[in-house]
Amino acid sequence: MSGTAGQNRRSDIVAAAMALFSEKGYHSTSMRDIADRLGLQAGSLYVHIRSKEDVLFEIVDEAADRFAAALEQARAEAAARRGGPEAALRLAVRNHLQVVADHLDTATVFFHEWKFLDPDRRARILAKRDAYEAAFRDLVAGGIEAGAFRPVDPRLAALAVLSLCNWFYQWYSPAGRLSAGEVADRFVDLLLDGLRRT
Repeated sequence: MSGTAGQNRRSDIVAAAMALFSEKGYHSTSMRDIADRLGLQAGSLYVHIRSKEDVLFEIVDEAADRFAAALEQARAEAAARRGGPEAALRLAVRNHLQVVADHLDTATVFFHEWKFLDPDRRARILAKRDAYEAAFRDLVAGGIEAGAFRPVDPRLAALAVLSLCNWFYQWYSPAGRLSAGEVADRFVDLLLDGLRRT
């Protein structure tokens, strides 16, 4: 099998596993389920992947990196626009929700199934999640220092923002009345009402 064909098959396996993990959960999905989804023999999967957990880690790790890249893009765009703390927070939330909207299956797996990774891999994902949370905390702290936000607890404020954002995958539908960007703008309007100095 050529390298390209092997990579394509691996991508197909990861995509099938992601859909099944999202639908049924990691523990309820067997290697046979993944193979059946692809019309393969279960044993043939091991030519391309070592274990089901390897696939889970690949999905979750890629999702963590996708969120981090979206946040960095938001921060860079806010700095280029010189829009201040409110613009930075708005862009960060918009980008977070857009990642979820564009990758609903991945988001479901990321938010639900990461805890089934082995301790070492779980720690690696937690480190990325902690860094992501810290970046939101810095956005709030920067707004406080700039005088745009009232002196709230940055950690609690960041957790509130992320809790609101991270539940989005549970109810968002691309066919719904509002786009991800419109939901983000309404979320941020609510959040800023609580953060702004009056």
